[in-house]
Amino acid sequence: MTPPPTHSPTATLSPTVTLSPTVTNTPLPTSTPTVTPSPTPIPTNTWIPGGNCDQNNDFEDYNCGITGLVSDDMATHFLLFGYCDFTVTMNNVDPIDYDPVLLILSAYDQNACVAYADDNGAGLGETITLTNMPPGYYWAVIDSEEGCGYWDLYLMVENCTPIPTETPTPEPTGTFTPEPTATGTPIVCDHDGDVNSDGGVTPGDAQLAFQFYLNCAGMAPTSEQYCAADFCGSGLITPCDSSVTPADAQGIMRFYLGYLTPCLKRKDIGTDGRWLTLNQTPGREPSTITVSVELTGTGRPVSAFGIELACGTAGAKLVNAEAGKLNPGWTMFQCTMGERGIVRIGAVSVADSVDSAQQGTLAHLTFSVPQASAATAHLPIRIISAVDDLAGAAVQ
Repeated sequence: MTPPPTHSPTATLSPTVTLSPTVTNTPLPTSTPTVTPSPTPIPTNTWIPGGNCDQNNDFEDYNCGITGLVSDDMATHFLLFGYCDFTVTMNNVDPIDYDPVLLILSAYDQNACVAYADDNGAGLGETITLTNMPPGYYWAVIDSEEGCGYWDLYLMVENCTPIPTETPTPEPTGTFTPEPTATGTPIVCDHDGDVNSDGGVTPGDAQLAFQFYLNCAGMAPTSEQYCAADFCGSGLITPCDSSVTPADAQGIMRFYLGYLTPCLKRKDIGTDGRWLTLNQTPGREPSTITVSVELTGTGRPVSAFGIELACGTAGAKLVNAEAGKLNPGWTMFQCTMGERGIVRIGAVSVADSVDSAQQGTLAHLTFSVPQASAATAHLPIRIISAVDDLAGAAVQ
């Protein structure tokens, strides 16, 4: 997307300070952020709005020589996949007369300052251009000595050189016995959203992450794919252990669309909030039963959810799945039935959600069943778990 002309900087400004091995910096006393910021990636080549009002004042002094920034901090991050040049431009859109500082950090730490720009006066933006920067995560931070305001931020990445790969040395001729590979061993990984490893984050990656929740065992993703799909997660994961949920697909889609907070904060509703129930009726076709998943009670809005059910009738097959009336306009909605009668429902909305007070049907699932079960309109099926916005909901 080409930024509008009004946002184009009038000149490319060199950063005021660029740290290098030849510059000695005295580490400042470590300051622990009051809250670790949630991942807020910057999409490349796109203007995004933001502001440093009503944020945490995590840092005031930085080891690259700038101190006394007592206002709230606003931090976003981005990931370089190779050695790249990048430019971060901040333009103020708020008429408030305050003088912001733009900083680049290699980690969310006051002792990890790479460069800063404070060349312009009150009410004006700043630009930092860095070249041949190594791969990894970087943070763009807006801070100030006083005041807060709103700004537009633009990231341009170019001239990237892929990380060099070593050519493997051929094994000597002879019998080679590979080391046994442990199954289900947790691994530590980055969560960059590039599930298909094509160098970018797109709706196709979101679709793959969504499918991993619905049918992970059937798709058999690699550890690298599963790491990338676990976009909103952190720490140790084991492939196909339900670390990847519809919320990860939602986060990847929101990242692609340029949302400042692609991963929404969630917490368990608790048993005194939402309730999930199953109601069964004869299906429209002979030897079918329709199971409706109902949501009652009040709790937080629902914009992403996953529900896992277990069906105990041999020979039962899922023949149709439809979203219910509690439908904000799902960007993705699907239901699958795997081996041993395990059924998973997933739904994602990028922008809208089911209101916290709304009650009704989330999904209608139709199963073909043996004739005896159809005659009694009863299918032994129960809810095993629910994730994302329905995590912690009670089951009736």
